[in-house]
Formats: sequence, C-alpha cells, structure tokens
Amino acid sequence: MTGEDVLLTLGEVAIAVAGFSSIVAVFGRRSEREWSGVESFRLSALIMNAAGPALLAFLPFALLNLRIAPPVVWGVSSAILLVFIVAETAWVFMRAPAAFRETQETILIWRAITANSCAGLAAILQICKIAGLWFHQELGPYLAGLLLLLAIAVLQFCFLILPPRSSQPPAT
Repeated sequence: MTGEDVLLTLGEVAIAVAGFSSIVAVFGRRSEREWSGVESFRLSALIMNAAGPALLAFLPFALLNLRIAPPVVWGVSSAILLVFIVAETAWVFMRAPAAFRETQETILIWRAITANSCAGLAAILQICKIAGLWFHQELGPYLAGLLLLLAIAVLQFCFLILPPRSSQPPAT
C-alpha cells in the first residue's frame, strides 16, 4: 500500500467517524436537545478532529496536481497541519474550562493527558518535518499527525457515549 493509498483510506475513516458520531448523537440520549456544555464541547472537538484530518488527508493530492514538487508538498502540508493543531489547541483551552464549569462532571486527568499528548506529539512531528529534523522528503510525519488527531476524535466519541463518572450508579 502506497502512502497515497493510506492517506485516502485515512480520509475515508475520518469521514466515517464524524458521520457515525453525528448519527449516534442525534439518535442517542441527546435527541431531546438536552446537551450539556461538556457534551457540546466533546461533540465539537470530535467533529474538528475528524473533519480536519478528513480534509487535510486530501490536501497533498491537490498540491501534487498543481505540479508542486513532492518535498514541497509534504512540507507545506505539514505546515498547514501544524497551524490547524495550534488553532484547535487554542480553541480547546478557551472552551474547556467554561464547558466543565457548568457541570458536576470532573475532567479525568488521564483523558486530558491523552488528548493533549496526541495533539502535542502531532505538532512536534510537524515541526520536525518542517525543520528537516529526522524527516526529509517523506509523508510519515504528516500521516502520523493526521492519525493522532483521528485518535483524539475516537476518544471524544468514547467520552460522548460512555456515561460520566458522576452519573454511574453505585456498585451493589
């Protein structure tokens, strides 16, 4: 399987995650528009982390069809992905405190560490690619970055469908 095949598959998977999550959200227990701030935040983060990689997975194909040299394509793609990661991370840090303040649910530290580690590692890989450290004319860092963002989307999906700790019945 070539790198291009993997990118196309990643785009398809990201679209599927976003679509399936939307269906679950609409037909799930939130169908009566009983969205808490946390649920709204999680769905927004899920959609960003699925739609972003879906769109960005196709970016290199557009650039390659403009007859841009492959090393430039991967560098530009990594730079655009890095901008996306930074913008999304800024959005998360601005929205998360207000979303979690409205509810009794506490953010579990491992959830925050996992999501932030995925985003941080994705950003570091893009910086290394752009700077020419360890990676040169490869799509590896770009692909890994997209996969890490998709992993955050899958985590957000799990957080949406699993009941919060504060609403779980006590063990008998």
